[in-house]
Amino acid sequence: MKRTRKGFVAAAALLWGMQALFAAEPLPRIGLHAYTKAHATNPEPPKLWGGPLVVQGTQKHGAVQWALPGPRALDPVVFGTPEHPVGWEPAPFPLIGVPPALRGERNGHYTITKRPTPFSDWRAISSGTLTMRLVDATAIDGATTKDEVDFVAEF
Repeated sequence: MKRTRKGFVAAAALLWGMQALFAAEPLPRIGLHAYTKAHATNPEPPKLWGGPLVVQGTQKHGAVQWALPGPRALDPVVFGTPEHPVGWEPAPFPLIGVPPALRGERNGHYTITKRPTPFSDWRAISSGTLTMRLVDATAIDGATTKDEVDFVAEF
């Protein structure tokens, strides 16, 4: 019997559709929203299997592009259209993208953000140094985590 990815995807879609027809309650959202919501109240998240992962990095006196706060152009490839918005995950707190309510529209297309964002299309070129140490110690972040971030940037 030959198995193909196309056949698997079709079978998965059929099963998902059948589940939706017979579900007593609405199906849960998938993705980062569901993940974050499911683990947000976990007071004892599990440790990372194999121990903490530590990443360290340093840059001394190098070139820096600083993304300044301000408006941001909305590329249709990334953010879709008002009819079919993409580039947004409705997590308990905004983590990914630009919410559709904050997108300016004209002629059926998104244009720029309605309000300034922390990372705009404006850049400042400078030089500087940075030092960082990142520790991933918690397998599934919940209400608490043992992960660590130590980041210092000077420019």
